[in-house]
Amino acid sequence: MRHYTSWYFNYKGESFITLEKENIFRILKPDKHDVIMDAGCADGRLSFELANLVKEIHAFDFSKEGIEELDGKIKSKGISNIKTGVVDLTAELPAGLPAFDKVISIQVLQHISGQQQLKKAIKNIYNAIKPGGSFITLNYSSEKIMKKIRKQFGGFLGGAERDGYHAFMIREIRELCLEAGFKKVNIETSHHIPPRFYAFKITKYLLKLDAFAAKLPFSRYFGHYLIVEGKK
Repeated sequence: MRHYTSWYFNYKGESFITLEKENIFRILKPDKHDVIMDAGCADGRLSFELANLVKEIHAFDFSKEGIEELDGKIKSKGISNIKTGVVDLTAELPAGLPAFDKVISIQVLQHISGQQQLKKAIKNIYNAIKPGGSFITLNYSSEKIMKKIRKQFGGFLGGAERDGYHAFMIREIRELCLEAGFKKVNIETSHHIPPRFYAFKITKYLLKLDAFAAKLPFSRYFGHYLIVEGKK
């Protein structure tokens, strides 16, 4: 999709995107020595946010159109530490890649159909990470209370395959990561406020409240998204 970042901003809202970035970066802890893969980068929304914080980013997406747009943006901005490629995570990754310190894959796995394809993608990511490295992914939650909330407030209902999305149960995504080889898998939730409110510029205090809710023991049952960190 061309102009994905503009569409994403208009569709999700500023508050949604702010909270998403804060939660991802809090777990990722980007470092100036990091070599990172942005797996499913679209037109580079998060790659550009990371460019000044890390050593190098390899931004991959299966969409040739999206990568062409990203290449144009990189050239216009004069950025030298983002490398791009048209890559399908469910196929073999390109030869000659560095061992990555960290891999991010944000709202990507939920678009992959079928368990075997999911397993292949996560295994490819695992193999690309150096020992001690980490994998951070954010995708739709399909916990039972979350389904009820979505029915009440609208939006994607979660559960099985629906309109190109696959929402994950906590146990499901944990088992997929462990099966791929990750030694430790930490899972928390994000975006606990009903989706319609993210269309507005809600206050920073409400964002802090949402972030605080993620730390509550029962939050995993009503967050809209699961944030997973797999440690190799």
